[in-house]
Amino acid sequence: MDTWRAIFRRRNWLNIGGFITQKSAGTDPIPFNPSTRIVTHGLYRFTRNPMYVGFALWTLGLAILVDSAWMVLAVPIGLVLIDRIVITREERYLERKFGDEYLNYKRRVRRWI
Repeated sequence: MDTWRAIFRRRNWLNIGGFITQKSAGTDPIPFNPSTRIVTHGLYRFTRNPMYVGFALWTLGLAILVDSAWMVLAVPIGLVLIDRIVITREERYLERKFGDEYLNYKRRVRRWI
């Protein structure tokens, strides 16, 4: 049980950390609003999507805590959908808007972890 509490805390720190890092860099963390710059510091040095990673960890931890097999199975399905539908679209937008700056960032930092 303590392990899953730790996962919950990590998920919250990933989401909160990603949100704060984007806000402090002067860009909006809400994915539907226009990006004003590429954030490459903080958690974004390790993953291009810390908030999605945090959400997946939180969902997995909750699924295990409530002993829900269907919820555990939903995590990889959700990750594939987010990867193929949401992130692919976001990355095309960022490539068009920021060009080489974003392409260089993509080469340096993994999409997940």
